[in-house]
Amino acid sequence: MIRYALIAAGIMSLAFGTMFVFFVDFGIQSFQLGSGDITSRLLGRVLGVSQLAFALMNFTAARGPVSPALKPLVAGNFFLHLIGPVVDLMETFPRTGTYWATAFLDAVFIVWFGYCLLHWKRLTSSNAGA
Repeated sequence: MIRYALIAAGIMSLAFGTMFVFFVDFGIQSFQLGSGDITSRLLGRVLGVSQLAFALMNFTAARGPVSPALKPLVAGNFFLHLIGPVVDLMETFPRTGTYWATAFLDAVFIVWFGYCLLHWKRLTSSNAGA
């Protein structure tokens, strides 16, 4: 279950990261991050690179054995998806379809990674569930 969550989160990070690195103007417009000026473009590319790095970590961890480093990575995924919607709720931008789709995906990952953290010992005891 943990491996599937990491792979799914890795795919999502890969998609968003690729969008913000290679199609930064589209990403800025889709997520209403600014006007497309140099500052917004730089922020978008930094966000994209960080998402690609997170995807790489998730894919690498999903392929490897259960280790002490796996739990902090799962916790990091949980908090990444938890903080995103909280910050978005504080913003005043209009709620578009992109916002609601992202909020839905974040909710799915919050529940998924939260379940993994709450049942960590059971899921990792035999390495079969990891």
